[in-house]
Amino acid sequence: MSSENVELARRIASFVADDDFVTAIEDDRRIEETRSAMRPYVDPEFEVEMFAPEYAATQPLVHRGIDGYLEVWRNWLEPYEHFRVELEEYFDAGDKVVLFARQLGQPKLSSVPVEARSAVVFVFRDGTLVRLEVHLDRERAMKAAGLSE
Repeated sequence: MSSENVELARRIASFVADDDFVTAIEDDRRIEETRSAMRPYVDPEFEVEMFAPEYAATQPLVHRGIDGYLEVWRNWLEPYEHFRVELEEYFDAGDKVVLFARQLGQPKLSSVPVEARSAVVFVFRDGTLVRLEVHLDRERAMKAAGLSE
């Protein structure tokens, strides 16, 4: 099942790859396309959580379902004029898949672009996405997936 999970993670991640998230999240047609494309692959109440690095004082919030997924991105994108994600490498961890990605953003209030290396942990049950974790700390993501100590 794990190689199938990697393929599912690739398919789900492809909905946002190399796209300007700011433009996409403001386009009602694109939002509906994303909902329709994700629906067959996700549990209706799948959890979405964004984790800051351990040194940050913020607590992650859990959102549920496709609308929760979209809300996470709306909140994250608020300070950006443009934002996109480049998909880099997938790691198979059985029921979990880790995706290394690179985030590239242009803040609204700065001429200095932002780049961050992040990771996403996809958690599957019976071929369906039940949890999605976005980590700004790749090592922490690997630990969450059981791929490092």
